[in-house]
Amino acid sequence: MKYGDFTSLAQNYNKFRPSYSNKIPNILTSYFKSKPKYADIASGTGIFSKLCFSNGLKPNYIIEPNQEMIGYAKLNFKNVPKVKFIKNYAEKLTLKNNSLNLITVASAFHWFNFNLAIKEFNRVLKDKGVVCLCWNTREIKKQDFVFEFEEKLKKLKNGNLIRKSSGNSIDKDKLIERLMKTNMFSHVDYFEIFHTEKFSKSRYIGAWKSVNDIRVNLGEKKFNSFIQYLDDKISNKQIINTNYKNKIWIACKK
Repeated sequence: MKYGDFTSLAQNYNKFRPSYSNKIPNILTSYFKSKPKYADIASGTGIFSKLCFSNGLKPNYIIEPNQEMIGYAKLNFKNVPKVKFIKNYAEKLTLKNNSLNLITVASAFHWFNFNLAIKEFNRVLKDKGVVCLCWNTREIKKQDFVFEFEEKLKKLKNGNLIRKSSGNSIDKDKLIERLMKTNMFSHVDYFEIFHTEKFSKSRYIGAWKSVNDIRVNLGEKKFNSFIQYLDDKISNKQIINTNYKNKIWIACKK
């Protein structure tokens, strides 16, 4: 398995991954006076797209480079008319110039080439268009029983576990500065929203099995030992409450 390749993880990703706060679509719609022309890029199995659709923000385009992932997105939207699916990368979109009002990227922007992706976003966005970059990060405190799970991961990697896809590693001000330095945006707004996801035991394990960067970082043998460790630790629990912080950057094109 390679970093960023979710081919073998798509089923678990679709079935077990947590969603985002339903407050996010309301924030996004507040930027527009009428219904925006909207593309969700690197959509995965459509988790964020589904959240937006359920809260009145229907995507016109769902764009994802991985065949397995976009296959699940199509199934999730099979009863929703006039949604176009495009198998493609963020850095080379096939959309027309000035064709969109809104682009969202949920828990995926870290995989992109920053300069190429932002250049493409700028090309396809209309004036005053909006780019939303967001991450769904676990909010773990030392007193939480799941804190020891994080410590176990570090031990398995001899204290040298480096997350590639965790939104916790993305600095609020640095990303704002980097976006503004492109000279493509008039301003960038930042939001943080907290929410709690209730997992069954099987879903909690399944969500961990869908994580790419930890699996690649540890290797299959150590990762499987971690999954067994989790299974043992939560064997007597019916529900695992996990706290999340949604980190949201909204960049407004000039």
